[in-house]
Amino acid sequence: MKKILHFVLLVSLTMIISNCSRDEANNNISPSKVTNTVSSGSWHVTYFGDKDKEEASHLNEYKFTFMDSNIITAIREGRVVKGTWQTDADKASVKLNIKFDDPAHLDELSEEWQVLERTDTRIKLLRVSDANRQN
Repeated sequence: MKKILHFVLLVSLTMIISNCSRDEANNNISPSKVTNTVSSGSWHVTYFGDKDKEEASHLNEYKFTFMDSNIITAIREGRVVKGTWQTDADKASVKLNIKFDDPAHLDELSEEWQVLERTDTRIKLLRVSDANRQN
């Protein structure tokens, strides 16, 4: 059975990737663990908003797949949008970078995201541009 996971995004504050299980947060975040997590199944956006305000409910109609070759696909009603993804780290944090080839449809996701929390089924991220404003 194909594992379906939920992809949750919070625009200005956080982006969360999760499924129905309730794993405890893992403070041991590394690029390899983030890579393993995102490439472990198909993902769906269940929330994308700024603070408590839903801003992009249309994203929950996409199925996202992070492939080992650093290609990401977003499929909605048979339409496939491709892009790239990668993880990296600096002294302060681990990052997940997402860039879609067709930014008109998924420009909200084409960002650099700071990984705040990671388990095997959940990743919580903060848009780097928003993190820089908070500092």
